[in-house]
Amino acid sequence: RKTAQAAPAVADFRANGWYWNPAESGTGFMFEAQGTRGFVAFFMYEEGTGKPLWYASEGGAGSFVAREDGSFEYSGELRYYTNGQPAWSGAYVSPSSTLVGPVTMRFVGNDVTVAFPGGRTQRATRFDFNGLGGVPKANQPETGWYWNPAEGGRGWAVEVQNDRVFMAMFHYNPDGTPTWNVLEGDMAGGTVRDTFALYGGGQTLTSTYRPGYSGTRYEAGTYAMSFRNP
Repeated sequence: RKTAQAAPAVADFRANGWYWNPAESGTGFMFEAQGTRGFVAFFMYEEGTGKPLWYASEGGAGSFVAREDGSFEYSGELRYYTNGQPAWSGAYVSPSSTLVGPVTMRFVGNDVTVAFPGGRTQRATRFDFNGLGGVPKANQPETGWYWNPAEGGRGWAVEVQNDRVFMAMFHYNPDGTPTWNVLEGDMAGGTVRDTFALYGGGQTLTSTYRPGYSGTRYEAGTYAMSFRNP
């Protein structure tokens, strides 16, 4: 006789972090669930110019749910933000946003299927850049999203795997268009200082993947981040 298994609760979700498709490198996203709410940002490129841009979705209560089949699902509005605060600016500017359309995400273990506005579907998996499953040290950050609540509109997606950090910051160019940069390096001591990398020329929100078109890397100076506790 089979014993019926109880449906999972949202508290059972253990897959916050970075996602990508290893066969379609150059883009990725960070998802974090807190209770029945979810937040995700997708790091992509602009059609025509190849410039890096991002889209974000913040779901209200009930936007993240557990299904009886053991999967988890997020649904929300995908938005495009402009005219906010650049990374190097100390003057806060409140951005404006435009609705792009609905986005849904279905999580099964470490895999996820994303349905974007316009009909494109992406299958992705957790980004294993230095070993999934490690527990951050006391002076290393928890996996997830960071921001200044008094200066909304830009943020940091941070994950540490076995003393190595992978972080992307979403912010804005001086002309107000959205942009993002990546930082990766050793964070055993709670601090990392490395190249603030900028990528261009990759896949857009609605385009199909083209082999060899996964983004060109540029260096945008040096960036440092430090944590004293999780």
